[in-house]
Order: sequence, then C-alpha cells, then structure tokens
Amino acid sequence: MSDHEAECQHQLMIQHQKFTHKEMMAAQELERMRLEIKLKKLWVQTLTLQKGVAGVFDCIIIII
Repeated sequence: MSDHEAECQHQLMIQHQKFTHKEMMAAQELERMRLEIKLKKLWVQTLTLQKGVAGVFDCIIIII
C-alpha cells in the first residue's frame, strides 16, 4: 500500500468515526427528547390527580 493510499484510508476511517459519533449524539438527543416528553406527561397526570384529590376533599368538607 502506498503512502497516498494509507493516508486516504486513514482519512476515510476518521470520517467514519466522526459520522458514527454524530449519529450516536443524534440518537441520544432524540432519546432525551422522548424522555422529556414522557416526564412532562407524567407531571401533567400528577397535577391532574392532585387537583382531583383536592377537589374530592373540598366536596367532603362542604358535605360535612
């Protein structure tokens, strides 16, 4: 293998590593976004349940 071929192969390897790294980072960002959406949905559910429970206690207090 000539020096030129070795250099080309080395450059291709570096480009492949950079591409793989960018692909991995994009996948991690997508997963982070999915988890953030899931967390926000759970937060809304929690607030809804808390409001529902508080509403039930308000009704009980009014009845008593």
